[in-house]
Amino acid sequence: MILATRYIAAIREKHPNSSITAYLDTNGSKFQEELYTLCYSHLINKCITIPNKKEEKYVMTSPFGREEYPAHLRNIPDKYIEEMLDADRFYDLCGDTLAFLSADFDWFKYYRFFPRPQVKESIEKPFNRYIVCNLYTDANNSHGMDENYVKTLLQSIQGGMPIVCIVNPVTKPFYEKIINESDRCKFFEGNWGQIASLVEQSVGMIAVDSGASYLAYAYSIPVLVYTKYSHQPHSIMFSHKLRWRVFENDCIPPNFDLQYSLAYFAKTINSKVFWINPGVQNLTQEIVDRFGYAIERR
Repeated sequence: MILATRYIAAIREKHPNSSITAYLDTNGSKFQEELYTLCYSHLINKCITIPNKKEEKYVMTSPFGREEYPAHLRNIPDKYIEEMLDADRFYDLCGDTLAFLSADFDWFKYYRFFPRPQVKESIEKPFNRYIVCNLYTDANNSHGMDENYVKTLLQSIQGGMPIVCIVNPVTKPFYEKIINESDRCKFFEGNWGQIASLVEQSVGMIAVDSGASYLAYAYSIPVLVYTKYSHQPHSIMFSHKLRWRVFENDCIPPNFDLQYSLAYFAKTINSKVFWINPGVQNLTQEIVDRFGYAIERR
């Protein structure tokens, strides 16, 4: 969702006077349409949510043989395929297909550029300084976060700075089981515009590999991301990096050493230089702070 806005911005640059319509293959869910309408209406003129797929289990032939792939472009109703192909330009921005690699816009220029949302409504800050947490996204805990690990993580953060946990009716019970709302912890449930405003006013974010985590990039907010596609700190599988997690330095394996994870995150909040190179030990010495030296000499 948010990843596609990078390339929508690239298309907008290439065709500045065009009318852009986003077809959203979400099986009828309005979740993505809400995001684009509330946060990115300056890039997208119109959103159309595709209500269903042709087949629940669409089978295709790939280099891996025959496999189920319901998200295939040809698995949406012909009516919408015809509408898309009838446009002056059609771009497949699904990251999984990698179609952007052969598109006529400058994808490389925008690969690590996340356009800032233009939100019409801002929320009141829940705390003066706070960290946003988004550690559960579905009923199955598909990101594999251990309950005791999350509990210790939240308690550790809460000891130094207030936290705000993004919740919805499905994920709220996960949080309620391990932590209580207090003057140091709030649960936040809102639409995409309100979530964007929440992230924008925070000092950092800790999240699983999810759509909301990309808002941190749009606002230049330090973020720590737990993802099963990371097998050691600050690394990511190349196939996943090319499609989804473009900043590998943020990535930590799920349930990785808590002391290390929090120490790294604290460093990025203190200075975004550590976001660029997590291995830096002595910032002044390793970047050769000539400015400070010149002042001292004078």
